[in-house]
Amino acid sequence: MKKAIALLLSASLLLPALAGCGKTPADPPQTTAADTATAADTATAAGTAAAPVTTAAPDTTSAPDTTAAVSEPEIFSPDGSVLFDRDGVTVTTAGLDEDPTDLNVQPIVWVDIVNKNDEDVYFGVTDGIVNGFTATVVLIDFHMEDGEYSGADYTFELTLPANSAGRYALSYYRSRIPGIEMETLAELSLRFTRAKGEYDWPDFTSDRVRIVTGETVPAVDIADFGTVVVNNDKLRVVLGEQDYDDWFGPEVLYYAENKTDRYLGLYTGVIEADGCRTESGTGLSALAPGARSGGTLYFEDEIRALKGFEKLTVYFSLAEADSLDELAGYNAAAMDPVTVTYPPQVWGTYENGGLTLEIKPKFSPLLTVETPQNDPDGILFTVSETASMEAGKYDGAGWLFSFAHVSEERVHELLCEDMSGIDLISRCEDGSYYISYTPTDVRYERATAEELHRDAALWSSLTEWAGDTVQKLGEQNGASGVSYSNAPINILLARAAWRDGVKTTLSSAEFGTLSSTPEIGARYAAAAAWEIFWEINPDEMPEEGTDAIRVDFPEYGASLDFYQTPGGYVRLTTDENVSCWQIFWEDDAAPCEEIICGWYYALAEEAGIRPHDDRLDAYYGLWYEKIAGRCEIDIQWCGAPGRAKIAIRWPDSVSVVYNWTLAAVMDDDGRLVYKDGYLEWAEYDEDGVAWNPESSWEESGFFCFNEAGELVWHDDNPERGENTFIR
Repeated sequence: MKKAIALLLSASLLLPALAGCGKTPADPPQTTAADTATAADTATAAGTAAAPVTTAAPDTTSAPDTTAAVSEPEIFSPDGSVLFDRDGVTVTTAGLDEDPTDLNVQPIVWVDIVNKNDEDVYFGVTDGIVNGFTATVVLIDFHMEDGEYSGADYTFELTLPANSAGRYALSYYRSRIPGIEMETLAELSLRFTRAKGEYDWPDFTSDRVRIVTGETVPAVDIADFGTVVVNNDKLRVVLGEQDYDDWFGPEVLYYAENKTDRYLGLYTGVIEADGCRTESGTGLSALAPGARSGGTLYFEDEIRALKGFEKLTVYFSLAEADSLDELAGYNAAAMDPVTVTYPPQVWGTYENGGLTLEIKPKFSPLLTVETPQNDPDGILFTVSETASMEAGKYDGAGWLFSFAHVSEERVHELLCEDMSGIDLISRCEDGSYYISYTPTDVRYERATAEELHRDAALWSSLTEWAGDTVQKLGEQNGASGVSYSNAPINILLARAAWRDGVKTTLSSAEFGTLSSTPEIGARYAAAAAWEIFWEINPDEMPEEGTDAIRVDFPEYGASLDFYQTPGGYVRLTTDENVSCWQIFWEDDAAPCEEIICGWYYALAEEAGIRPHDDRLDAYYGLWYEKIAGRCEIDIQWCGAPGRAKIAIRWPDSVSVVYNWTLAAVMDDDGRLVYKDGYLEWAEYDEDGVAWNPESSWEESGFFCFNEAGELVWHDDNPERGENTFIR
């Protein structure tokens, strides 16, 4: 029953789908006024330009009583309360805390769980409510290493070993919906479950457990976040601001509140937006008695293609049950349609340097955009928050980011120094780069502390949008993403590669100390400078005496010891201290330690100490399929001794293209042998857009020459066999 959580799905979306998968009819039957009464509450979403401004039908009911008519469960403390004691399993609280791994600032409640049974027990949690709002509740099994917490398994269920006792944690996934406060845990309620087997449905679900921590959160009225469109004796529904997502298209926030002592399931049927229509029924919320929820309403079909709309009509339906498991969409009763009107969705569009910056209607009125022409630093766009600019009254107040197009030489200069506040975003086909500049301090300003607190969430949304936007800009014009690091090791290697006059020496027991020439150093140091290093504990380094090649930088008082063992371990020594590093990510074609070895061997060959192995030279360059010329093979230098990088493009038909990325090693027979190569292929439509892509990491084979000096490619896949290539 223990399941790893791969996707952090909202329980409000997941649980109704599990309970039942019925659909709302395309044209729902009308129900009585008692079931569908709506309110004329015209509250708009605070501080947002895209909030709804009108509602549909007038309300015929009295003001809502937001206190649910349910019997309150017993209140428990996060310290020393027995939450569960049944069938040989006991759960006792052991304190309120935060995630001890420092990976997440997330509240947790420690619990001690004892299984007195002589068999394993599959024990879980469900039906969570945090601070009055539904939430996905989880059990956490933290890992201990060397006396410290280093990681955790987040699950809905645990396997409790027979006759065991352990400390776990109760926690939840925080909502990102505006107005739902979950950073502070004031109250957590849930139910425990037990199942017969790991993948069985629970054979029972406990009564609700309510833990009150003593913390407080601001009171929230969901009506403050949009337009109340349903308000009767069972349910209140609010449709909030409209937004746009690059993947899902237009979206609308919604909030719901259950005012009954039963479980409610809220669903959508027909949805219409500015004349476009979808009939895809969707489960929105599974609401426990007295609980509230918030989420995002997404759209399908023609609505998904819109950049926004001004009029939205939704057909809701409602199911009722005495337990969560009994909720089923096919039992939902249709409700009268509700309509909300939004202001015109006006996008901000700016063009410069062949790029287009689009700002969605939610943020466009809040931002100031500069598009300098022929800027000496290559800046194309500078984006700032207008309110902060006006409140701060200093140059740079409200600055979110600048986006620039710079030469390859400029990027090399940047890589030689600390790049705080500068990010390489993507590389263009001509070798130039798109980069972004972001502030290293907070530029958020308001006139008063009250305003700072009020708009803090908005500023966070703007900074998140800014990060996504620079990535989108970097993908335009066919540019490809860049992976890089600016650790001290990378800075030293970059200087050896691209800064004139930097002297380096390499040494090991094999050939002694060799001075690097600028030409050789630039080539190999540049290949290693793009690796990504991660600082590690010295205890993780190879044992003393392990072979290493030292690279000295005399003018910087620094040296790098590259250990010649798999794993990419490096020791950095400076005049001030010693630190240990490891490759966090590397190009499989050329492991970093082998690039440094190739550098050392190239210097030894230049000095006449080691003979040059020229067997690879004959392979380098472009080769074309001998029969039809459709396939192109590009065999490239990669820096590691006896290795080559190989890129293959083979159009199989007008619309299907295969692409191989291989790392090959020369064997004793002079063949270039590859294994675990990467192959991807896709079909392309008439517009050149790939669809139905597939890939494989199990490619193997070799390259060699025949008697005529032609390149022979032997692929171990019998469907491809051998093919001959010429220059």
